[in-house]
Amino acid sequence: MKRLLILFGFLSIVQWTHAQEMLGIRPSNYGGLQTLGLNPALMANSRLNTDINLISWGITFENDFMYIPKEDLKFFGFGTISDKAENKDYLDVFKINEKDETYSLAFGQTFMGPSVMFSIKNKHMFAITTAARSYITTDGVQGHVGKYAVEGLGYDPLHGQTFHAQGFQFNLLSWLEYGLSYSTVLTQNDKGALSGGVSLKLLQGVGSGYVKNIDAYYNVLNESQAGENDTMAFSPEGQHSYGEYGRTDYNSFKNAHGYGDFINGNGFGFDIGFTYDILKDPVTWQYEMDGETRIDPTVNRYKIRFGASLLDVGKIKFNQNSGAFKLETNSPVYYVNWSEDEFENNTDFDTTFSNIFYGDPNASLQSTSYTMALPTALSLQVDWNVQKRWYINTSLIYGFQNSGPGIDRPLMVAFTPRYESPVLEVSLPVSYMDYSGNDMRIGLAVRVASFFVGSDKMGTMLGLKDMYGMDFYAGLKWSIGKTKPADRDGDKVSDAKDKCIDVAGLWKFEGCPDRDGDDVPDAIDECPDVKGLVALNGCPDRDGDGIIDMRDTCPDTPGIAEFFGCPDTDGDGLRDLDDDCPTVAGLLIYQGCPDSDNDSIPDPKDDCPFAPGPLSNKGCPVKVEVAAPVTAPEIVQLTAEEQEIVNKVFENLQFETGKSIIKSSSFESLDKLAELMNNKPAFKLLIEGHTDNVGSDASNMALSQRRAKAAKDYLVKKGVDASRITSKGYGESKPVATNDTPEGRQKNRRVEFTIR
Repeated sequence: MKRLLILFGFLSIVQWTHAQEMLGIRPSNYGGLQTLGLNPALMANSRLNTDINLISWGITFENDFMYIPKEDLKFFGFGTISDKAENKDYLDVFKINEKDETYSLAFGQTFMGPSVMFSIKNKHMFAITTAARSYITTDGVQGHVGKYAVEGLGYDPLHGQTFHAQGFQFNLLSWLEYGLSYSTVLTQNDKGALSGGVSLKLLQGVGSGYVKNIDAYYNVLNESQAGENDTMAFSPEGQHSYGEYGRTDYNSFKNAHGYGDFINGNGFGFDIGFTYDILKDPVTWQYEMDGETRIDPTVNRYKIRFGASLLDVGKIKFNQNSGAFKLETNSPVYYVNWSEDEFENNTDFDTTFSNIFYGDPNASLQSTSYTMALPTALSLQVDWNVQKRWYINTSLIYGFQNSGPGIDRPLMVAFTPRYESPVLEVSLPVSYMDYSGNDMRIGLAVRVASFFVGSDKMGTMLGLKDMYGMDFYAGLKWSIGKTKPADRDGDKVSDAKDKCIDVAGLWKFEGCPDRDGDDVPDAIDECPDVKGLVALNGCPDRDGDGIIDMRDTCPDTPGIAEFFGCPDTDGDGLRDLDDDCPTVAGLLIYQGCPDSDNDSIPDPKDDCPFAPGPLSNKGCPVKVEVAAPVTAPEIVQLTAEEQEIVNKVFENLQFETGKSIIKSSSFESLDKLAELMNNKPAFKLLIEGHTDNVGSDASNMALSQRRAKAAKDYLVKKGVDASRITSKGYGESKPVATNDTPEGRQKNRRVEFTIR
């Protein structure tokens, strides 16, 4: 005959997934997808860039009234459990504490299917997850109920006693979950960083069950006690008995042909969390790359991390193959031949008890749907980076109590020291769970690269103590850690943007070098090892003449390109290095020296540079005395009008100071004189130049000659025959006034015109 496990019947017909805390791996900076179960905000600062879960699994069980003696445990208690479960005799092995008090139980298993976590620009973290999850919790289990549940209703020591069952709660929830998670750093500075994360979940209910509001009287009688057939009596003395339960028809799975046949409900859920990091000195976690300050994702940057999260908020409505039932009576109700009945399925169970309580197989059914809440919990975490790769994590998971059907997550407090690195991680979680019989749990978890294995309760796993509970988890993933951009030449320009990938350079030159630091990259710097000017392609120009030093024959003296950077101070077409008179414009034939008197002797070698003379007389004129008859010059008698023209020329003729250049204001009077000369071809003109006594005799003589000649040249250009004009210069030899006053000197500076 089947055992009639009225309140624990669901335990043997469902697989449990989820409720696995994985204390040894979830707080880790390399936990990746597993951190979502603790706080979705932890993804934001994960050291993993990509995390692909191939398979991860875990199992957990905690209670305070059933156990396996340690002497019956094999090394790693799974051996005992698996052997007994295969033979369906595990209830014979588990022992029950005889104390007459209430007990609790939680059982679960974790399975995460194909899932992926990835980052975008090391700032935005996303995860797509699949999981099968379930949870079973019982609270308020009285000793007599536990005995019957384990031993069966044929347990004679309890027969014939009337028991009052009350306060008992049972909840089972199994579902598939498809999640989309996002996490990022919300705000940060050099002192701290606030991160946030959220997971949105699409839920598909597979199986569920609940028992609540139990307040019932019952006793179980065997044939000798009942007088005939075995009988189970509810409210045997007319007491009020009441109870509610709901369930999914698990037997319908036997006829399942496809995925949809397993789905009996739908719902939505979410997790939300935040972390705040108190950061270390930025020098330890910042670096320069591509012209900006960045966060190094490969190192830990926080001293202390505070976290808070709200987990598993949501509900699933079961409306396929499901029912909610109520049993209630105020008079004795008898179930005869309980020891012989076998139930074909859940519906058989429901209709049997409905008939017993109401005389109607369908009267107990209250609804064909009901809603169950997820195991909602508040989680608080503190993670302290003690030193380098050593951390201590403290976590609290506080489960909220549901008023209706739903999973009540047990309270858990954990203290977990750990060592973590990209390749190896070891943690030792120490935890307390309020289903654990007030025992402290000590665990061990190890991660090697992307494989992890651990237990939050190693004592019973190793057979060191009686097994009131157990915990084990393992996973195989494929993970890629976050990295800094590759920088082969170490110049703080990433290889992806470095145009000189094997030579250290500067960001402003896209990674190409500027050895001399003159803001001209070496690739176009004509002088890459000498600091120069941008305008000159990186070459220096010490004298600032626009000619680079390596092409400048005179690099320390400003010059011109015509002479390769050497100067020509007097502008006579001969560079100063080759010019015998570098400050006075001269002639090439005289090595840049002038010949002021046009006597073919350069001035430096001419003793009389302003008076023509032969070389034999050192450039000075030779005085020759020739006796000539003294004749009075023939004076032409001019008309008053003609004389006025001559006078105007005398009055208006002006030169630029110290030069023989006629000012334009004198052109009009000279033009009239030229017109007169052209109209009177018989006229001849004597032009005589005079100066004051300022300056040397020679220079005054030369200036007077040049000025007289300048007046002659102007008239010749106006058509007057040069043979009709005689120009002479007398220097300061013929003053007409004193040279002691400005007025007198002005009168002496004159050019006289005489028509003959």
